[in-house]
Amino acid sequence: MRINWPIFWHRVHYFVLGVVVSITALTLPWFGYLPWLVSVGLVLLLVSKKRAVRLGAYILGAATPYVIPMGLLWLLFIGSGVGNYWHRMSFDATVWKARSADSGAMWPTRLRMVDDLLAQHKLQGLTRDDITRLLGPADNVNASARDLEYYLGPERGLIRMDSETLVIHLDQNGRVKEYEIYRD
Repeated sequence: MRINWPIFWHRVHYFVLGVVVSITALTLPWFGYLPWLVSVGLVLLLVSKKRAVRLGAYILGAATPYVIPMGLLWLLFIGSGVGNYWHRMSFDATVWKARSADSGAMWPTRLRMVDDLLAQHKLQGLTRDDITRLLGPADNVNASARDLEYYLGPERGLIRMDSETLVIHLDQNGRVKEYEIYRD
């Protein structure tokens, strides 16, 4: 297939023109009308000279500065939640204790199972021994011995630089009073 270079450069010209006009419209809000005026002007100019209108290339160029940021925003904000959904797995006490279903450092077993654990098991009112049988020994017990901490892994979401820990608060009788996923 041979490339018709004059037509190719003609299309590139309109594509670049569309990008420049759109970026100008994005950076200077009062120029928001400019892409539309340029489009109408190009069509009128080219039709009056009976030349081929390469409006498709111009529209593609004009849309590019809008489409690329929207795609990036989708990946950053919606895509991070999708990653969490894909890595979830059902709670299994044996696998939780052995941490045998790790999917790399970013998706350890406990992080993948904690949502199902909290949805399927009523922890409220369980004793310390019940929790230990279900989840194994705590990774950390605070000084008052009334909080059990189970390290889950890196924080889920867009920026994963903190960590998540399941903290189970016990009352004075050694029963679960409340629990939370703590992010530090």
